[in-house]
Amino acid sequence: MEKNYTIRYLSCLIINGMGDAASGLISMFVVSPAFLFTVKERRNVVKFLKKLDHIVEFVVGNLAGILLIVMMIMVNLTIFSRWVFNINMHGYEELPTILFIVFVWLGVILVVRDDNMLKVDFFLNLCKTEKSKEALHLFSLIISTIICGLFMPLTFNLMMTHIERKTVSPAVGFSMWWVYASVFLGALGMMVYYVVNVCKSIRRLRTL
Repeated sequence: MEKNYTIRYLSCLIINGMGDAASGLISMFVVSPAFLFTVKERRNVVKFLKKLDHIVEFVVGNLAGILLIVMMIMVNLTIFSRWVFNINMHGYEELPTILFIVFVWLGVILVVRDDNMLKVDFFLNLCKTEKSKEALHLFSLIISTIICGLFMPLTFNLMMTHIERKTVSPAVGFSMWWVYASVFLGALGMMVYYVVNVCKSIRRLRTL
């Protein structure tokens, strides 16, 4: 019982630290970057963040592609074995579903990175100027960032709960913590890139 409280306490510290880090990023890139770094240091920080962004794109993109290929193979193998050889794969049919969950939560990181989430253009079309459109877009990004920030601690607690309980899948007995970890990583990636998109939108709004 004491171990569970310790894990929960550490979880709260980590989540609070992430919130402070997000606030720090906004301050660093939007509010007062000139007071924090010299020009050379800012360039080095930007260069490092760009490299980190390329690494995330490479790793997540390739991993999502591999998962998609494995899912297609598993689905076709399941259909082929059942309808041609009349062989039941005994629970392995749940693997494509599990992989699809991981695929979606990893893929959504890249979707938010490129700001390609589904949008309703009705209100944007009502705006007459580019500045008003960008202001509305910034407002929607801020709302998305807040909601994602509220959602992220829940995903972390969900992941920790299943690690503590050592949850396994009902059919084949796979450990499920890594599935819930993908949900947390997806929410974390979304949060980071939403903050970045807010900063970019503020900069664009200043130039209009």
